[in-house]
Amino acid sequence: MGWLVARMTFPHALPSEIQSFVTQRLSGWQCPAAEQPERWQVFHSNAWVILTETYVFRLGDSIDLTVSREETLWEIGRRCGANTPSLLEAGIFEGKSYMLYRRLPGTPVCLGRLPPVAGRFLRTLHDTEPPPLTRRGNWPSRREHRYEVAQNCMRAYFGAEHPGLWLIQRAWGDFNRAGQVLNHGDFRGSNLLLTEEQQLGVIDWTDAHLGTREEDIGGCEPQDIMALLEGYQAKGGCSLDMELVVGHGLARVASLVQFAVLSSDYLQRALVTLQPLILSIDLLPTHLTR
Repeated sequence: MGWLVARMTFPHALPSEIQSFVTQRLSGWQCPAAEQPERWQVFHSNAWVILTETYVFRLGDSIDLTVSREETLWEIGRRCGANTPSLLEAGIFEGKSYMLYRRLPGTPVCLGRLPPVAGRFLRTLHDTEPPPLTRRGNWPSRREHRYEVAQNCMRAYFGAEHPGLWLIQRAWGDFNRAGQVLNHGDFRGSNLLLTEEQQLGVIDWTDAHLGTREEDIGGCEPQDIMALLEGYQAKGGCSLDMELVVGHGLARVASLVQFAVLSSDYLQRALVTLQPLILSIDLLPTHLTR
């Protein structure tokens, strides 16, 4: 097989100067010409992500906030027992940092099929001494806005007396307190890769921050929270506030419904899925499933 990366075809929307630079950088790592890159734009951070079968190329943000930060987080993830990316190359292109690393083995975890190893990994991560982390750019205000938007959504669909509003309000307060637990920030199946040997890979540490255990668990998809808790609590010795777990979970789903990313049916299903946790905190299930 040849190594002429210049023959790679890129999506038309990818700017030509970025195409040329990515082709040049990949050629240094003997990326096969047969690998066809894919591209999408991460709008909130103005970052480009280019994927081939073997490599990931990211361009955006400052070198301090992206490269140094994520390398530290990847190393912590490896110490906690997961596969994480290993940086091959980093630098500056047109005032923005770029990172080049190999794609991890495994396939994304399907919704509703979260393996026990995921919960065990997250527990180990939360028990680890966290590094000093600076929240990126306007990330705190964007994430906090989730709770206000979620409450508006719940009022619109279920009325002002729905107990989910109170749970989201509690979760909002939990987000604003000075949590000291290292959070992955987006611990969902699409960011978890599982090999045939059940080795877990964890990607997309962009939203990692110091927070609470309940916030990170609640950010999981509702269909996976019970499985996550099973692996998480297997070790014992950890008390979780289930009101906060449910509140953070509802806040995430309801805000995405309000922004039309998810359907209102998904919110309804999430309430039903979370019912075992809701029952454990003595809320009337009829209020949450009507």
